Amino acid sequence: MAKHRLVTVGDSITQGVRSGAAVDGRLSWPQFLADAMGVGDGFRSPIVATADRGLPVNLEHLATEVLDRFGTKLSWHEVPLAALLVRRWMDQVEDHWEAGPGSVPPVVDPEAGPYHNLGILGFDLRDALSLTAAECDRRIPGVRADDDLIDQVPEAAGLRIARRVLATAGPDKTVFDAAQAIADDGGLEVLVVMLGSNNALQVASNLELHWSGPGYDDLDAKGRYTLWQPHHFAAEYDAVVEAAAAVGAEHTVLTTVPHVTIIPLARGVNGKMAPGSRYFEYYTRIWIDDDSFQPGRDKHITHSEARDADAAIDAYNEHIRAAAAARGAGWHVFELGDRLDSMATKRYIEDRSARPAGFVPYQWPEPLDRLDPLLGTRFFRSKSGRRTEGGIFSLDGIHPTVVGSALIAHELSLLLRHAGVQVSDVDLGAALQSDELNTDPPDIVDSVLGIAGWLDQTADIFSSIARAGR
Repeated sequence: MAKHRLVTVGDSITQGVRSGAAVDGRLSWPQFLADAMGVGDGFRSPIVATADRGLPVNLEHLATEVLDRFGTKLSWHEVPLAALLVRRWMDQVEDHWEAGPGSVPPVVDPEAGPYHNLGILGFDLRDALSLTAAECDRRIPGVRADDDLIDQVPEAAGLRIARRVLATAGPDKTVFDAAQAIADDGGLEVLVVMLGSNNALQVASNLELHWSGPGYDDLDAKGRYTLWQPHHFAAEYDAVVEAAAAVGAEHTVLTTVPHVTIIPLARGVNGKMAPGSRYFEYYTRIWIDDDSFQPGRDKHITHSEARDADAAIDAYNEHIRAAAAARGAGWHVFELGDRLDSMATKRYIEDRSARPAGFVPYQWPEPLDRLDPLLGTRFFRSKSGRRTEGGIFSLDGIHPTVVGSALIAHELSLLLRHAGVQVSDVDLGAALQSDELNTDPPDIVDSVLGIAGWLDQTADIFSSIARAGR
């Protein structure tokens, strides 16, 4: 029997990022899955920061600061005061990470070994293959003598998080080296690899489509691209599969990539292109509605760009399935993309004509099937302390809530049980009770869209978050 039961390699979804911030990995899907496998107490997840110092920006905390001071509506004379509050708060976070305690390389206990949860904010395929703690140190800027008055999100936030995770494996080790070190210490039963989303996500988060080209596999050059051409993705993913195979787990799970048009940060406006179409005419920021959207003014992607991104992701997923099938016994595919499609509120649940042949809406497990309203993929909204929309995605419109993370663990537990792995039910009820955003939303959330738009205009927050892991 393997000494270690679970190791996870992935990006911010695996790390447990919520509402724009990496804080505590103990509310991540890997931790929920480890609990169900009976090894939760020994499963090591990174704790990056306290809630008010989460990297890069904790939107729940920031919006609460604004609304506790000024209420849900800003009068004209309060706008400069609120802007000053935002700048002051973000300046404190920036100082903590760029010049304060957060700027100091982490102290590593050599006896503890690498984290079992090796999810890292912003990681794409190349990062997982090449980035090490030493490389992070080389790339993180030195202590700043002054503040950036324009972009106050902590500089190199993704690298600072990566350094904290990778340092536990040694200065020159990648996440796959870390996973292999764990496996070499008595064997590993399950390795889950959830990578590939960040090779497409910025089409929606930055609302820009730039196809990959020369340097797509280079740590320095790849940042200019937001969508990998399928053959570039395949080349990178094959290297990831080789690295995963070298770990030698008894069971290796590869996960498919979700369609980027499902995440609520990119809002479809101007209606769908035709009856039965999956696509809206434009996709823009979530706080911009149909009546106020202006293509010449507001940042957006078009329906054809959204279709190109989804088609590329479909090709990615076919390659992932083929890669697992080629490896044979002990290799499995978790259809994360299909699961999110089955929950897609605007695309399929509310528009039956757009559903593809064989579409089956997601069957919510207990006790989530008793929630009113049911969870969905719309942007989170609430009123009078009660959720009214969404619930799968947190306030950054990209990362899952606690319950969303627990659902990932639930679906993985079903797959692993079918594969013969001993795993109990994920405690979705306990996860729900831990999810304050869903069970006891603050009064801010009924107006969070307006606040989110104002924050982005004031401090370019959402674009900064999207850049943080790059």
